[in-house]
Amino acid sequence: MKTKKEIEKWEKEQESELFSKNFKKCGIGERYINMCFDTFRTSSEQQRILKEKGCKFANTVKEGITLIFILYGDVGTGKTALAACIMRDVMATENNTTGNKERFNVCNHFTCRYTKALDITNAIKQAQSFGG
Repeated sequence: MKTKKEIEKWEKEQESELFSKNFKKCGIGERYINMCFDTFRTSSEQQRILKEKGCKFANTVKEGITLIFILYGDVGTGKTALAACIMRDVMATENNTTGNKERFNVCNHFTCRYTKALDITNAIKQAQSFGG
């Protein structure tokens, strides 16, 4: 018979595995799996504003409003990292005991998709070629 602590540990491991599995399906690099708003560093006023808008966007999605968030800019400006923060926030729910956003939201089953503009353009071209 397992103790309550062992069961809680096992449940947390299962939730963590489920979250990781679903996060990987989003199309974003695995190196971003631990990105969150708490650890997203801003080095400019523009990044701070974008982080704030990203948080607001995530909260809007969690309220049930479906939106699209498009990030564009130069290489190395934090677009992918911010996208990962948004996706993690939407897909996770707060752990009431620790306050860490690490538990997969199994009630709402939010999913996210990260796609590059080039991939969208190629998909449109491919679809047009089938249409004649």
